[in-house]
This record gives sequence, structure tokens and C-alpha cells, in this order.
Amino acid sequence: MALIKICKFCGCSFTPHSSVPGQEYCSHSACQNARKEIWRKQKLANDQDYRDNKKKSQKKWRNKNKDYWRNYRKKNTEYTYKNRIQQRYRNKKRVSDIAKSDELKELGKPIPGYYRLVPLCKKIAKSDELIVRLMPAYENPANAFT
Repeated sequence: MALIKICKFCGCSFTPHSSVPGQEYCSHSACQNARKEIWRKQKLANDQDYRDNKKKSQKKWRNKNKDYWRNYRKKNTEYTYKNRIQQRYRNKKRVSDIAKSDELKELGKPIPGYYRLVPLCKKIAKSDELIVRLMPAYENPANAFT
């Protein structure tokens, strides 16, 4: 008599394949996609080499397809317009400002002097950036750490 199991994703009963001990998902494509997604998330969370390889692969693809998003936006103008409207709405709901890469151009050159970098929270920025506020610190740099 064949063993019957319940799929972890859809809840339907299925007969596991004899060559796959411990099978927990049925063969439906949605269930297999869910199984693979769970595996990918666990792999990203626990395997540094996997994360590094994924990052390198994505960077290589981006370098090879530099105009992908520009072309996508040109080809899908209605979607692009709708997305920009939605992003403006999301930005208005935010409490904090939006960090812009060219913000200093609008402000002019900073005044020479010593400044304290104060981290700010809840900013929209690239993940490898730290958004800070420049605040006057001390006239004499020797007193900066006393």
C-alpha cells in the first residue's frame, strides 16, 4: 500500500516519489515553486558563499545589461507612469526626507570646518550609504575628542 502525505503548501494529499525520501511537497508547479523559494531563502540566510555568488552574478548581469531598466521604462510607459505616481504617494506618507545623490549640488559647497557626522534614520537611500547630518563641532580639532 502506497504512503499518502499532505502537501505543506497546498494541503492536498499526494503519494511521495519512492526516490525522494522525506518529500513534503506535491508535484504541482505552485507547490514546487514554493518549496524552491523556501530553499532559496534558507540558503541566503545561512550560506555566505551562496550570497556572495548571487551578488557577483547579479552585478555581472547588471554590467552586461546596463540599459535594461531604461529600455523597460520606455517600453512600458503606462506602468512607469503609474509606478512614479505611487512612489510619490509613498514618499509623502514617509516622515523623513528622501536622500538624493546630487543633494550637495543644490546646497552649494560646504563651508570648511570641523563637523560631527550624526546618523539619521528612515531615509530612502542605497543600502551601502550612510545618511548623516553635518553639525558644527569644535573650533580646535584637538578638543574634538575631549
